[in-house]
Amino acid sequence: MRHLFCYATLLIIASVPAWGQQASIDSRVTAACEALTKNPPKHPYLYFNANDIPAFREKLKEGHPAKLWEQILERDDIYNNAFKYLITGEQECLDKCKARIEEMIARKSWHPDGERLDHVTLENGYSLLEMAVAYDWLYQALSPDERVRLREAIVAKGCEIIYRECHDKGHWATPRANWCPDIKGPLGVAALALLGEDKRAPMWAGYAAQEVDGYLHVAVGPDGGCQEGTYYTGHGVQMSLYLLDALKRLTGVNLFDNNHLRNMIYFYLYCYQPFPNRQWTCNFEDSNSAVHGCRQNLMRLANEYDDGYYRWLYDNIVAIPHSYQAAQNEAHTFKPFEFIWWSDEVEPTPPDDLPLSRWFRDVGWVVLRSGWEGWEPLFAFKSGLDAYGHIHKDNNDFMLHAYGSVLATIVGYGYIDTVAHNVIVTNIHQYGQRGRIVDFVPGDGVDYVCGDAADSYPDLDKCLRHVVFVKPYYIVIFDEVESNGNTPAYEWQMIGSGEIDGERLRIDGEYATLNVYGLLPRNGIWQTSDMHLESWSHAERDFKVSRFSANVGKRSENFVMVLVPQPKQVPGHEELVPFDIKLTTVETENCVGVRVAREDATDIVLFSRGRAGIKAAGVESEGKVYVLSKRKDGSIERELEVLPPKAQAVIPE
Repeated sequence: MRHLFCYATLLIIASVPAWGQQASIDSRVTAACEALTKNPPKHPYLYFNANDIPAFREKLKEGHPAKLWEQILERDDIYNNAFKYLITGEQECLDKCKARIEEMIARKSWHPDGERLDHVTLENGYSLLEMAVAYDWLYQALSPDERVRLREAIVAKGCEIIYRECHDKGHWATPRANWCPDIKGPLGVAALALLGEDKRAPMWAGYAAQEVDGYLHVAVGPDGGCQEGTYYTGHGVQMSLYLLDALKRLTGVNLFDNNHLRNMIYFYLYCYQPFPNRQWTCNFEDSNSAVHGCRQNLMRLANEYDDGYYRWLYDNIVAIPHSYQAAQNEAHTFKPFEFIWWSDEVEPTPPDDLPLSRWFRDVGWVVLRSGWEGWEPLFAFKSGLDAYGHIHKDNNDFMLHAYGSVLATIVGYGYIDTVAHNVIVTNIHQYGQRGRIVDFVPGDGVDYVCGDAADSYPDLDKCLRHVVFVKPYYIVIFDEVESNGNTPAYEWQMIGSGEIDGERLRIDGEYATLNVYGLLPRNGIWQTSDMHLESWSHAERDFKVSRFSANVGKRSENFVMVLVPQPKQVPGHEELVPFDIKLTTVETENCVGVRVAREDATDIVLFSRGRAGIKAAGVESEGKVYVLSKRKDGSIERELEVLPPKAQAVIPE
C-alpha cells in the first residue's frame, strides 16, 4: 500500500481543473437554455434542421456516404426509420416509428422489468435517447395529441426519474463511473429537445452537461489514455457526443474544448493494429480485441479538431471489409449519425511522423510498436491504478500482436482475476490495481519499460517486470520477485496453450508463431493446464494457461523469458520469412540477461540485479539495463542504456 496514497492524491490533483470548471458549465448551459426557451427553434434542431435535408439527399448518391446510406436502409429501428422518413418521406418508415413510440408510451416504466420507477439502469438512458431523438426528428409528422403523450412519457419515464435517482442517490452514475454518459447524456439530449415545453429542461441540461464533461475529463486522461480501454471508453464517448454535438449547435457552449478528448486519438492510434480482412486493438480491461464501432466518434472528432490523425484512423477502419460490418453490428444498434456527421473536408494524416512507442501515464499503459502498417510486431504493457469497475487485476500484464496474428492476449471481458492474464502468479492473486510504470526509455530500434506490481500482491515485497523490445525481432522479459516472508510458488504465466519443447513454449497463430524461451530459473519447467473461471457477470469459461514454474520455497526468484514472434506466410508480405536466432543465457552475481545471435548481428541484453551496475560479457555499465547490437562488420546497429544521472558506460569492443 506504500504507493497508494500518493497515487490517489495525484489522481485527484490531476482532475481538479476539470472539476473546477464544472460549476460554470452547469450555469452557462442552464442560462443558454433558458434564453432559448423564449424563442425555441423549430424541430428538427438537435443535430440538423429542415434546411439540411436536401444536402443529405445529395450526399447519399455516391462515394462512402452512399455505403452508409445502404446501412441505414438495412436497419429497422426507430433511429434509422425516422431518418429514412425525413429523407424519403416513406409512410411505412413513419408508421414503424409511431408503432414503437406507442409501445414506449404504453409501458409503465423504461426500466428493464417494465415496472420500477425508483431505480435507473442503462436501459433507461438508451430508451430516453431513442424517444428524445424521435420527438425531435418526427415532431412535424406527429399529431398534437401524439406530441403531448410522447412528451409526457419522456418527462415522467425518462427525465424525472433519471434526474431524481442520479442527483439524489446516484453514486453509481457519478463522472467516475461509465454509467454517467449512458444515463446523463440522454438526459441532456432530452432536455434540449424539450426547450420551451418543460420549465425544468434548462436545469436538466445544465446538470447533464456538467456531469458528462466531468466524465470526459476523468475517463480520458490528459494524454488521451482511456481508463477502461478502447471499448468501454469508446462507448462512453459515443454517448457523450450525442449531447456535446447538440449542445454546441444550440447553445454555443463548447464542451469539445477539452484536450483529453482532443488527445484521445493517440491512444486509439497506438492500440490499433490493422491487417487485411481483420483488425484489432489492445484489449486490456473489459475491452475486447475487435475494433469498437466508434467510427462516428472518429468522424465527428476529426471534423471538430480538424485532425488528420482522427480521419486517417477512420479511413483505415472503413477500408477493411471484415470490420466494416462488425463495426456497425455492435451493441446499441448502428445509428445514422456517422452519415449525418460525415464530411470529406479533413485530409487524413498518416501517423508516420509519430514516435513508435508511447507511455499513457494516467492509465499505466505503454505501447511499443515496430511500425504503422499493421503486420509489424506490437507489444503492449500495463501497470496502473484502480479507477473503474471494468479494470482487471493484471498489473505487469502484456499482449503481443505480430504478422497478422494475436500471439499473446488475455481471457477477455469480465474475467478480471489475475489467473486470466499474462502475469506472475503466486499462491495469492492480485487484489487490485496497485501497479505503476517506474521507467520508460524509448530508443532507436530498442525500447525499455519497467512496471512495479508489488502493491498488488499481498504476499510480495517485490514484483518488478523489466521489458526490452529489440524491434522487430524479440522481447526479453526480466522479472524480479520477492516474498514478504512466505515462500510461495512463483509461476510465470501466459494465457493459451501450445507445444512444449524443453525450455520453449511454441504458440501457433494463423500467420505467425511465437516461441517463448524460459532461460531463468535454470530448473524452471513449462506446464499447460486447464482453467475454469467465472466472470464478474457470472458467465463461465474454460481456457488453458501455460506456466513456467520455479522452485517452491525460495523467497526471491528471477525469471528471464524471451519471446520471439516468427512470420509464417503473411498475406501481401511474401518477403517476411522466419529468421534464425540463437540464445545464450548470461548470469552473474550482479546481472542476468541473454546473448542473441541473429543472422546479421549479435545482441547482448543485460539487467542488473537489484541495484544499478552491470559487469558481464565484456560489458561494464553503471546502469540497470544495457542493450547493444553489433553487425557482423563490427558497427553498432542499436544501443540502449538506462543510466543513473551523469553515469557513463564502457562500451565493449
